[in-house]
Amino acid sequence: MKSRRSALQNSLEDTTVEEAIDFLRLRASELDTTELDPARKGINFAVTLVPATESGEDLFTRTFRVPPDFASSLSSGQGEDYGVPFAEPTERLPRKPILELMKSAGINFPEGSSATLSGNGTLIITNTPGELDKVAQPASRAMA
Repeated sequence: MKSRRSALQNSLEDTTVEEAIDFLRLRASELDTTELDPARKGINFAVTLVPATESGEDLFTRTFRVPPDFASSLSSGQGEDYGVPFAEPTERLPRKPILELMKSAGINFPEGSSATLSGNGTLIITNTPGELDKVAQPASRAMA
């Protein structure tokens, strides 16, 4: 397999992206031995081009319903007390931003991602699919 990969890499070395995609499309059609209809041979695929400095992962926004004390539950065990969520304003202590609390809970926030927590228990996260899965775990535990 390694020699095939090297041969493919060498054959695509000085080609444009368009030429490389055409090559892959034609080879997929040639190698598809299970489909008899020539118009349906090969595979459908999409290509996303991103600069080499980007991770290439798209960001998605997801909304979670969480209890009013969700932020406090994230900060518990960190030696900080943020007071009662619905206490009188004079009784409340300053609360860390939800983004900081999520980061301290192990959620990574790459450039362009965000976290917002409203007073009515709506947590809105814009992040990569993998990080959104990590957010879903504490959010679902909090609602259990």
